[in-house]
Formats: sequence, structure tokens, C-alpha cells
Amino acid sequence: MQNILDHIYDYIDQHFDEHLAATQRYLRQPSISTQNIGIQECAELTAGMLRTLGSEASVVPMQGGHPVVYGRLASKSSDRTLLMYGMYDVQPVEPLDAWISPPFEANIVGDRIIARGAYNTKGPLMGFLNAIQSIQAVTGDVPVNIVFVIEGEEELASRSLPQFLARYAEDLRKADAVYFHLPTEMVKGIPQVMLGCKGALLFDLEVKTLTTDAHSMSAPVVINPVWRLIWALNSMRGADDRIIIDGFCENAQPPTAEETRLLTSLGGAWGPEGLKAMYGVTEFRPDLVGPDFVREMIFAPTLNINGFLAGQPLAGIKTIVPASARCQLDVRLVPDMTVQEVLDKVRAHLDRRGFTDIQVRFVAGYNPSRTSVDQPVAQAAIQSIRELGMEPRVVPMLPATAPIVLFSRPPLNLPFVTSGLGHGWLLHAPNEYLELEGLRACEKSAVAFLYKFAAI
Repeated sequence: MQNILDHIYDYIDQHFDEHLAATQRYLRQPSISTQNIGIQECAELTAGMLRTLGSEASVVPMQGGHPVVYGRLASKSSDRTLLMYGMYDVQPVEPLDAWISPPFEANIVGDRIIARGAYNTKGPLMGFLNAIQSIQAVTGDVPVNIVFVIEGEEELASRSLPQFLARYAEDLRKADAVYFHLPTEMVKGIPQVMLGCKGALLFDLEVKTLTTDAHSMSAPVVINPVWRLIWALNSMRGADDRIIIDGFCENAQPPTAEETRLLTSLGGAWGPEGLKAMYGVTEFRPDLVGPDFVREMIFAPTLNINGFLAGQPLAGIKTIVPASARCQLDVRLVPDMTVQEVLDKVRAHLDRRGFTDIQVRFVAGYNPSRTSVDQPVAQAAIQSIRELGMEPRVVPMLPATAPIVLFSRPPLNLPFVTSGLGHGWLLHAPNEYLELEGLRACEKSAVAFLYKFAAI
């Protein structure tokens, strides 16, 4: 077996320039889901790439949403089936003037591919497809059956994915596990195997106190909606930065003994030094040190303000009392919190404090999910990274959110794991990148995973 793997790794090295060019071509196709830019074209391009590998592939339209690319690639030698989850949509590119290279030219700057989607996650998806092509070139087969579910709305909270999964549930539940391939070295040199992720709830708060903006001379006698919204927000979070929404954490479960054990190795990636490397953060909560910091990062629910919209845009002078104010918040949910439970608690909390005039508008969300480290797919991911000479950190629950729960809950009930080698970063930001060597490592780790999954 090792001889076959070495031949495939050699093939990747010998054809890496071709793989890089294919990745650049894919990244040059815009696919911004929130703005509906290039979505249909990218879906067709993705399906075409699957067909080139010998896969059945179709672009499945979703009512009221973006299509899902659905494919099946049969193995001649295995009865095991892997459901490969992916996404072809990307975030918007603004502010455009902050990019050092145009976001859809996929230029190489130094040792990096700079492009929107380079890391999140068209680059890794292309790395996985390059890996399959390499396996086929060397062996004429693939080690397992692969079902592709590649959506175009991950950046829209996967709004249409439940519709797709319900439609194809009978076929999809035949898979043994779900895999999401990602270069997990957010901090270079620290690969990870991610067993789950927090859930997410996005909602808007809005208050309107006037029918139109008023001259600020009226400020002594009219109610300013901006102050009103600020007071409501202050009622949700204390001066010590603790969330004080009534009953907010009552269903939040602490980490299990298994998860607590896994936390001990995560300081490098999810401790202060890791966050400094990822984001340049220099100031953290002073009450959190050592293991408590990592535990809070991974297992604490959050209440975050994404943005605030009110009044004039701070250009020039315009003295007004704004007619309305709106903000968007997100909550990261831990087991056993649910989207509906938290939304109801926010509404009740505001009502009890006299903020009945503030609207709470649901935007998107799904619940948390996790997989046991003992699942074969998790062990395959761990062993495949070791196969390539690195020791992975096993993350019981990613602090961010992905639609894992849609696969791990009924009707599919499938274990879901994210892993892979390679370094890249700045997802959702200007100058998103994937290192060239990160793409190469991404491809080789996909090969190693597929063979481990076939054997385990």
C-alpha cells in the first residue's frame, strides 16, 4: 500500500504545475452567493470538473435558492461510500481597494495564491479533485465510492441544503460518513481534525421611533432609536463581558470527559498565541489563562454584534435624530442549545425589560453538532495526517459554524469530520490566500485520507 501512495504523491509533485493552473482557473470564476454573482456558471463548471473525473454529476436547482452540485463516483474495488461535502460559493470581496491582487485573478504573490475562495473553500475543493485525478492516473480506480454534495449557499447559512438532503435522503443515508476537506493549518504547522462545530443563530434587532429623520433640535423631547437600541444591547451583556440574557446558558452542556482530554493539546491553535497568529489580536479577556482560555474559546456560547446601522454615514455634517436603528447579532451555540430556544429567550428578555417595541427578526441559523473521536472516519483522518509525518490536534468542536448538523441529525445520522493539511487564511477578508505548498499538502492529505478511510 505504501508503494502505491508514494507513486501517487510523486505524481502530484510531477504534475503540480498543472494542478495549480486548474485551481487558478476555478478561482477565477466568481461565485458570490449573497450577491448572486457567477453562481450558475460556477455550478456548471463544478459539475463539469466532476464529469471529467468520470463521475455522474448534475446541477440540482433549489426552489428559491442556488443549485447544489450532486455527483457519484464509483469504485471498482470497495463497497465503502464517503459523502464528500463541499461548497462552491464565496464571500463578497469588499473593500476591493484593500486587496493586493484582484480577488478573481488568482495571482501568485510570493508563495501564495491570492483569491477570494482560495482558502474558503474552492481552493481546497479543487485540491481534493486534483487528488482524485492523481489516484486515478496511477491506479485506474478510486479507493472508495464518493458521493459529492457541493452547495452554493454555505455563505447564506445553507438555506436550501435541508431541501436537498430531504429530497435525496434515501440515497445519501447509504454513505458511511461525511467528510469536509480543508487545509486545517490555520496556524502553520498545526494540523487539526475537527469533530464538530458550534451552531449559529443570526438575528436583527430593529427599533423605529419616528416616521422620518428629525432635526436634532428635537432631541430633548423625542426618543432617539439609537440610544434605545444601545440600552437594549447593554441589558444583554454585563460590564464584565458576561452574557446576561435570562436563562441564556441554562441548556449549555460542559465538555465531556473525552472532550476535556482533547482540549489539553489545543493551546497552540486556539490559545492566545494561535489567535495572535491568525488575526493579530493583542488583547484578550484578562480573567482567562491557560486551559481556561481554550475551554472558553471552544465551549462557551457567544453573543456578538456584527454591525450597526443608523443615522448619517459620518461624512460631513448632518445633525439629526435618526428615525430608526438596526443591528445584527450572531450567537454561537454549544450543545444542547438550540436556535429556537435562544431566539425565544432574546424576545422574552427584551419584553421583560420594556423593549417590546424592538423587533427581533430571525435571519439564519442551525444547531451545534459533534462526532466522537472513536468513529472510523475520525480515526481515518487522524491516521492519514500521521501518515504524512505530522501529529494532528483533535478539536472536539470548532468555534465557528458549518452545516454539519444537517448531515448528522435525522434523516441521515452520519458522522462528519473535517481535516486536511496545508496553510491558508484570511477567509472573509481581503487578501484571502492559500500557500502553494499548502495546496500540495492539501492534495496529498486527501489521498492519504481516502486510503485510510477505505481500510479502516
